[in-house]
Order: sequence, then structure tokens, then C-alpha cells
Amino acid sequence: MKFNFTRVLLTFLLFSVVAGCSKKKDVGPSGPIVGQWMIIRSIVAGLPASLSSLNGTTTTNLLPENYVFRNDGSYTYTLVLPAASGGTTTETGTWLLNATTVTLTPKDQATSYTLLYSATANELTTGPISTSQTLDNPANGATETVTYTLEYVYKKKS
Repeated sequence: MKFNFTRVLLTFLLFSVVAGCSKKKDVGPSGPIVGQWMIIRSIVAGLPASLSSLNGTTTTNLLPENYVFRNDGSYTYTLVLPAASGGTTTETGTWLLNATTVTLTPKDQATSYTLLYSATANELTTGPISTSQTLDNPANGATETVTYTLEYVYKKKS
């Protein structure tokens, strides 16, 4: 009986070692968002009636900005500003993709934020972000504080 038990145990150990050695390690990126994503445009919406002709305006002349997502769950965000505005800004942290929502948790911040992933468009977007700015009203020339939304769109670099 001892002989059979020892034989079974040795066979099991041998198969475990062979199976463990034959597993391939991840050698490259995996997952749909792993890689470098570059900003390609911003979209304006929600402007008041006096500026409504600008709703839907797409801007493609943007400062260099990108996300790099790694398959270890880490990311780096980089925004290159002119030197007079502070130079390059970098953020690092962790990311998690759940269906179409990418949750980013920066290392140096208490709160996380999200990006939206579209597999069909192969794009990441911020979704509409509410902002305000002082602008001149073209109808009456008055300076007003205007609230509107901006949405930033990123495309995966090939």
C-alpha cells in the first residue's frame, strides 16, 4: 500500500513540475486598452444661446497629451505644457477596466476618475466635463462667465 501511495504521489509531483514549467509567461501587452493613447480632439457642448453656433465644435489642435496603460495595471498620464505654463505634467497610478468604464486611481490623489472605452470606435473619452470661462457675448459685446461642457477623445496609437 505504501508503495502505491508513494508512486501516485511521485507521479503527481512530476506532472505538477512539468505543467508548471510549460506555462507561458505574459511577454507582451494584453487587453483592449493596454498601450499608448493620444488625445485627438475635444468637443464643445452646452453653450448658451448667444454662443450656440459653437456647440459641437471639434478642436484638433491640442497640446500633446497621452495615457500609457500597462498590463500590470499601472498607467502614466502626460500633458506637455509650454515652459511658461509649468512644463510637463505627469500622473501615475493604477487602472481597472470594467466593461466600458476605465477607473483611474492616481498615486497622489484621494479620489479616482473614469474614462469611457468604446471598442467599436477604438476610443477613450472623458465624457462631458463641466467647465466655465469668461467670454465676450457676440450679441451684445458684454463679458460673461459661461458654463459649458468639454469632452476629450483619445485614440490608441498603432
